Amino acid sequence: MRLKRPNILVILDDQHRHDYLGYTGANFVNTPHIDALARSGRAFSHCCTNAQVCGPARIALATGLVPTRTQTLSNADALLSPSIPNHYQHFRDQGYRVELV
Repeated sequence: MRLKRPNILVILDDQHRHDYLGYTGANFVNTPHIDALARSGRAFSHCCTNAQVCGPARIALATGLVPTRTQTLSNADALLSPSIPNHYQHFRDQGYRVELV
């Protein structure tokens, strides 16, 4: 019997406080779709970034490596070398459709 694979959705947005979402108790914003995703899935509330800008932080998340290891220290050089393995490749190799927007 083949097990059904879960859908995986990672939302990594810039300049967004964790407490500016309805499901975290913020009553001054209306975020029903993100709230529904958080209730039906897994939400992480105690995370921090290892880079001060978004490009290197996203590459670090994708590779599991700190920005100094991938030589992506600013948004200007935030191009991931195809030779560095990353989680997106792993998901693709397991049959997932991977998209980055």
